[in-house]
Amino acid sequence: MNKGRDVVSRLGDLFESAAYPDHAALLRETLEHDSEQEFLLALNSNNIWGGAGSIADQAFSSSPLSDVNRAEFARLMAELADFMLDCDVVKNDRLHMWRKSFRQT
Repeated sequence: MNKGRDVVSRLGDLFESAAYPDHAALLRETLEHDSEQEFLLALNSNNIWGGAGSIADQAFSSSPLSDVNRAEFARLMAELADFMLDCDVVKNDRLHMWRKSFRQT
């Protein structure tokens, strides 16, 4: 479980440093879940993996951030997707698609 929390924490730090307070706050809220099951359910949400407006879809899309930040975001999101796919929970329908997209970035 520590790996998933570590990745979420690093994503939150990245969003905070890039002035994306809403995404950073959502990720910090996810970390506040004490039980493993609640944490995983929060990670599985459409707020993170859904379509338009989700972290996966919107983060850094219109930002003038450097390629390094974009690459770090994609790497962390792919790592988070790997973590989720390794867990024994119901997976968000879009998880495989996003993992593939982030691996190609």
